[in-house]
Amino acid sequence: MLTPRHGMGAVVIDDAVYVAGGGPQMGGGVKSAIEEASSLA
Repeated sequence: MLTPRHGMGAVVIDDAVYVAGGGPQMGGGVKSAIEEASSLA
């Protein structure tokens, strides 16, 4: 993933990992609306 995050959710669908949410630092004070996908193949 291009964006480092803490506390995000991830799921594998077919040959890709999808990561949504999380924050740029621990503690939950700042949230991210970035959603990224990465191919496993």
